[in-house]
Amino acid sequence: MWLRNFRCCCKKSIICAIYSDSFAIDALTSDWDTISGSWSVGSGVLTTGSSSGLLVAKSLHPNGNQAAYIAAKMRCSTTGTAGRLVGNYQNSSNYWYAEIQPGGVNGTLKIFQVAGGSATQIGTTTTVPSLNANDLCDVNLCFYNGRVTAMAQAGGGLATLSADATITGDRAGVGSGSVGGTVEIEDFSFERHQELSPKCKACLYCDVCIDGDEPYRMQVDLEGDLFDATECDCSQFIGSYILERYNSCDWRYYFPGKPCDMVYLQLLFLPPPPGFISGSIVVNLVVNDGTTGGTDVFWRLATTVTPFNCKNLNRLAIPGVISGGVAARCLNAFSASCYVTSLVA
Repeated sequence: MWLRNFRCCCKKSIICAIYSDSFAIDALTSDWDTISGSWSVGSGVLTTGSSSGLLVAKSLHPNGNQAAYIAAKMRCSTTGTAGRLVGNYQNSSNYWYAEIQPGGVNGTLKIFQVAGGSATQIGTTTTVPSLNANDLCDVNLCFYNGRVTAMAQAGGGLATLSADATITGDRAGVGSGSVGGTVEIEDFSFERHQELSPKCKACLYCDVCIDGDEPYRMQVDLEGDLFDATECDCSQFIGSYILERYNSCDWRYYFPGKPCDMVYLQLLFLPPPPGFISGSIVVNLVVNDGTTGGTDVFWRLATTVTPFNCKNLNRLAIPGVISGGVAARCLNAFSASCYVTSLVA
């Protein structure tokens, strides 16, 4: 199996971006609604010293109350200062936000829902490793498929939170909590979520990819001879396939007509277990297991890899059949090889 760089210009795709602001110029009057607090722009930074500040971009989600990806970089000047990334905004009394706050060693990440003007923390508080005062922190907030996910990363590992959420708003913005100093914000973006198009971003992170940025497409080549004594002619699956990103660390090709009840070819990048540096690349052939909508892996190849740049793979070999599933098809593979190549959309 192998992967290679690929660009497609033949297919019109959805535009992911809705609104972004690098704060290179002051567009607060034209592009933003100041709901509360005092805000200023200078030298590529949006700044507030107000507690409970709220600033909302005027741009509306083109699809209405639909899946959204929101991102910004935030810097809180003291451990008593909290920055907020706002989404699912309906009005000043109804919206959601992710809140970060630095600490002496580590910081925190929380999710809140504001309903009827009252803020309620949703779920638990999670630790943002190595988030200290004056550290720049990447913050993401996503709404999709009845869920809200928040992510934050400073100098240490990635912190994530997720909870159920109903999408009722079509705007996004930024805010502040308790402020003992200032909150600085850079590079705000409001985009369609990957749920609306595989080319768009999501609040997911593939730890096997050292840059955290997975290609939209991957090419999988099955070569050699496949043999099986059952009613299925497995040799028909030898060939090259373009797999599109289904989820973080997960690409799939769906077989037209489901030959031999085959549903899809799957490529997975599995992150390393805690305390280890090596993960796995796994290729699965997935078959319908006979239940309504049910599937089962019936052929699997795998190899161990250390984290690498997923956008620069070139015929990465995945040798041998590691295991077969419960389905009685294509369980025996002879002289079969698999190669992966990264394809950049």
